[in-house]
Amino acid sequence: MRKLSKQQLKKINGAACPGGCPYPVGTTFGPPGSGATRSCQQYTALSSCCKGQYLVMPSCVGPVIN
Repeated sequence: MRKLSKQQLKKINGAACPGGCPYPVGTTFGPPGSGATRSCQQYTALSSCCKGQYLVMPSCVGPVIN
């Protein structure tokens, strides 16, 4: 294992995103009635930099095609 620099740690926690991320890490996104704390519309409004910090239900992102 190797030590991570402060810059690398910031990227992992979303602090490297311009303006930071609006919700705490681990926030869930999903349709109404799914038990998620935020809506799919709120997820789509996030920057791509922040999207990796959150848990999202598949119904928010559409079908996955291989």
